[in-house]
Amino acid sequence: MLTYGDFDKLTGLRYDTEELQQAITILVSRFHALEMRLAFIDETEKTFYLEDEEQQEFVQTGELAHPDSGLSVTDAKERVFPYYVAFPPVLTEEVAP
Repeated sequence: MLTYGDFDKLTGLRYDTEELQQAITILVSRFHALEMRLAFIDETEKTFYLEDEEQQEFVQTGELAHPDSGLSVTDAKERVFPYYVAFPPVLTEEVAP
């Protein structure tokens, strides 16, 4: 799992720099080396990694039900963050002769 903080540490660039954003976009869309996923951090700072259905619902509507309580999260847009999962098989296929 890679977060923007991890990219910051690896590259020395802040997560909001255009160069880093472009590099992540290339790794996600062109090479399919990374998959973007979403995590929700609740008011107690507990992290929940969203399931595919939850993630799709949030992306489409901006709404999220708390994974434990089922109650609507009123400030979901401020509490949902991207992270990335690497796909090593894709990376090795790209560099194989």
